[in-house]
Amino acid sequence: AMAAEAIVQQLQEMKNEANQLGMKINELDQERHEHSLVVETLSKMEGERKCYRMVGGVLTERTVATVLPAVKENMDKLQA
Repeated sequence: AMAAEAIVQQLQEMKNEANQLGMKINELDQERHEHSLVVETLSKMEGERKCYRMVGGVLTERTVATVLPAVKENMDKLQA
């Protein structure tokens, strides 16, 4: 009886882990999609145009030319 309980417990833990992984995959996929929308939008703009970016919870003012490569790099990391 004890072995069966341990197996059921292990199965439940594995199910929970699978659910957590699925949620993380969805979260990363959403983030990747948001990055691709930003890249698509910024690519159409002049490099010297003002652009705002959230860095560590602080809104910073930059230019499209400085933000676009960073967003592309983050998107590439999300796709890896």
